[in-house]
Amino acid sequence: MGFGSRCTISANAEIGNDVVIKYAFVLTDTPDLNEGDKKSVGAIGSGTMIGANVTLMPGFSIGENCIIGACSQVRSDVPDGEVWFGSPAKFYKRNAD
Repeated sequence: MGFGSRCTISANAEIGNDVVIKYAFVLTDTPDLNEGDKKSVGAIGSGTMIGANVTLMPGFSIGENCIIGACSQVRSDVPDGEVWFGSPAKFYKRNAD
């Protein structure tokens, strides 16, 4: 899994294994989360690549082996093995892995 430079991710996200994070990575702070509030926590699956300047909004979930294109803003769940890009990010195609 890898993140490009200058990515922003919401606090309390769960990130998969073997992560490489480039410079200028921002992890935002989410104030006073209610205990058990799953909307504020997202997960990023193993084997996923995140392009540079990507913003991952609260409540997202990105599956395994996905690709998120540079300069995208993820506002919804991304299923396993898909390529998304844009602002807001939208499905482009299945990832050939």
